[in-house]
Amino acid sequence: MTNVHADLVEPGVPLPFCRILGSTEVEINGAAADLGGPRTRRVLTVLSTGHGDPVPDDYLIDKVWQKRQPGNVIQALRTIVNRLRTGLGPEVGHRYLRRGPGGYALAIPLDRTDHGRFAALIPRAQRRLADGESAGAADDFAAAVALWRGDPWQELGDEPELAGARFRLGELYETAVEELQAARLALGDTASAIAGLTLAVETAPYRERRWQLLALGLYRGGRQTEALAALHRIGRLLRTGTGTDPGPGLRMLEQRILHQDPVLLGRDCVAALAANRPFATPVSAGLAVNTGHGSGTGTAIRFDLPPRRMDARVSGASHSRNTHADNATRARDGGYTVDTCLVDIGNAADTVRRSLRDKQYDVVFIGATIQFGGDSRLLETVVNLAHELQPSCRFGFDDVAGMSAARRAMVGDSA
Repeated sequence: MTNVHADLVEPGVPLPFCRILGSTEVEINGAAADLGGPRTRRVLTVLSTGHGDPVPDDYLIDKVWQKRQPGNVIQALRTIVNRLRTGLGPEVGHRYLRRGPGGYALAIPLDRTDHGRFAALIPRAQRRLADGESAGAADDFAAAVALWRGDPWQELGDEPELAGARFRLGELYETAVEELQAARLALGDTASAIAGLTLAVETAPYRERRWQLLALGLYRGGRQTEALAALHRIGRLLRTGTGTDPGPGLRMLEQRILHQDPVLLGRDCVAALAANRPFATPVSAGLAVNTGHGSGTGTAIRFDLPPRRMDARVSGASHSRNTHADNATRARDGGYTVDTCLVDIGNAADTVRRSLRDKQYDVVFIGATIQFGGDSRLLETVVNLAHELQPSCRFGFDDVAGMSAARRAMVGDSA
């Protein structure tokens, strides 16, 4: 952001802050300045559209009085400018409301305006979110949203010359509303994100990004049916309102939810949605050590729960899983060298971290006992730590439909 007229700022001199995102206001050290009546405010608003550059007298007069100009309009303009300087105060008025060869200029530095800060905060927040700095991104998006009080330059009404700038600022605002919730999802603040997105899809129902994030939030909150219902709703809205189908991002997300893809619980998922890029593709089911079939070459680690209260049938099928949680066993499966790690719920984070910290894996495989075992926090812990410690890994997971009866009994599935 080019900080025009930053040289005017001096220690000890009151600092103005100009707001145009909504009605025009100027604050001096946090207190609202007296800008006078509607015409005086209109002069200041027109000057603010110059972004620190001089505004020609003819243009300023036309926008303030239009076809109802007084007899001595130049003197009337000078009188209004003097009123504004008085309202801004003796130290601020003449310093920041200046007269030059090209006309009057409101020479407030860009970082002392709401639109200047707004336009700088959002790209920075987007970069932070893409880089995994979710907390900083959330702070920046929230600060940008808080600056927005309504349509820019309200005092000027429907001015064609401002249409482009208003559209750009409006689009930045809508983006900030959406990406604030994306950052909250990445931070694990699912309830706040769902609340914000539920309102957001009502205010702008054709913005697919909002529905995408809402469905993801609902799924992460254990509300898979509602997540799918949200995706079906935006599909109906698009087909009936615009004659189009949902975009590839929404379609891909629906398939991921239907297959209960563990990738949806990872930190990288929100960044992938933000960049409109595919998630890391999971490997096919069937890599499990005890299945005897799989594909590929390289190293893999499989996470499962230890067996509990197994009858003889389950015990016979699972005899290889009686090691301690952090004592991985090794086997070969379809070209992969596979380590198996049994995870106790009580110390899951430490166990997973130790298992992933010192060795690079091509595949992190999540067994059905964790994937479908009923504790979504355990699944989220494994996925998030794998993203953090093994950022280039792929994911594999069990398909319950293809499991043996013994394995289904372990995860509580009687089908």
